[in-house]
Amino acid sequence: MTVDCFTCIPAVHEYTPIVRASKTIPDWWKNLPKVGPLKRDDDGIFQLDNNMRRCYGFLELYKRGAIIESWTDAHFEIAPDTYRFHVTIGDKPTWHLKEQFKGGFDNYHHIKLMSPWHFREKSGMPFLFMGAEWSIEFPFKVLPGVVEYQNVSGTHINMMAPKYRDPYEMTIKLGQPLVHVIPLQDDVHVDFKSHLLTKPEFDKVTLHGGISYDGLRGMVGMRKRNAERKCPFGFG
Repeated sequence: MTVDCFTCIPAVHEYTPIVRASKTIPDWWKNLPKVGPLKRDDDGIFQLDNNMRRCYGFLELYKRGAIIESWTDAHFEIAPDTYRFHVTIGDKPTWHLKEQFKGGFDNYHHIKLMSPWHFREKSGMPFLFMGAEWSIEFPFKVLPGVVEYQNVSGTHINMMAPKYRDPYEMTIKLGQPLVHVIPLQDDVHVDFKSHLLTKPEFDKVTLHGGISYDGLRGMVGMRKRNAERKCPFGFG
C-alpha cells in the first residue's frame, strides 16, 4: 500500500521529504551506550545495565509510519495574551477561534502550521496523526487525531503553545521532526512516496472538506453515493 505525498515547493521536496520514522531516530537515543547481557552480582542477583535502547515501546514505534519534518525555520514570540511569528518558507501559521474549543486549553495559544504536504491514499485506511514526541524538546503540544487520506488530503499541524506569566521565544528549525503518521493496520506494509508537482498539478490532487458544511462526513457520503450510482439505461 502506498501513501503518495505531494508538494509544489521544490525546496520542501529536496530538503525535507517525507521519510520513514526509522530514519529519524533522535541522536540522544543513538548516543546511548549499548546494553550488555544480564550478569549476576556477588549475591547471585541478576543485574542489567539498562537504558532506553531496550525500550520495546520505543523500538516498535519507530518501526511504523513516517515523519513530517519542519519544512521551515519558524520563530515564535509568545506572550500571555498573544503571539507573533516568522517563517522562512511556505504559508504563514494561522489559528482557530477560541470559541471552537471553548472551555478547553485556556492556558494555551492555538497555532496551526500550514503544511505544504498533501497526502493521498486509495483504500481509506485510518492513520494515527501524532506529535513526534521523542524528538520534540519544546513546550508546545502537537494535538493528535485519526485521519484518512482518501477524502481529505491536508496535513496541517495543530499545536498548543502554553501561556506563561513571562513572554518567551522558541524557534522550530528546518528538519525538526514534528509529526509521526502511523498506519492503524499492522498486517499491511505501507510506503510513503514524496512527489514534487507544479502548482496546477498540486491543486488537482488536493482534497478538503470545505466543499460541504458537513466537512469530511459530507465528502464520504458523496463518494459512497457516486460509487453506488447506476445508469438506468445500462450504460454503466
